[in-house]
Amino acid sequence: MILIKVRKGSEDTRKNPKKLYEDRNPEKFEEDKFYFINAKRSEKQTYFWLIVAVSVVLLVCLFPIWPLELKLFIWWISFILLIFLTGIIVVRLIVYLLCYSFGYDIWIFPDLFNEKV
Repeated sequence: MILIKVRKGSEDTRKNPKKLYEDRNPEKFEEDKFYFINAKRSEKQTYFWLIVAVSVVLLVCLFPIWPLELKLFIWWISFILLIFLTGIIVVRLIVYLLCYSFGYDIWIFPDLFNEKV
């Protein structure tokens, strides 16, 4: 990835009022400038992720015509993950209550419900 310093253009404000131009003098970081990250990817990788995205959208949209076995498999995976998550929550609560009763304040997976992480 390359960090590119850009500036607002004043050459053709009538045609492109919001166009940004690459700054040819990128020696130091300045707070009043704009910076872009230019991630260069290969064309093959771009086409691969495009095919994956389109395939996922098509598979989700065609869910009603999936075979029943596949629907049941997805349901079982969801159910097992729900039981696993509920088990972790119960175990961490029991461990917390046991440790708290002896004067220790300890949590297993303290950021489990933190949505900012």
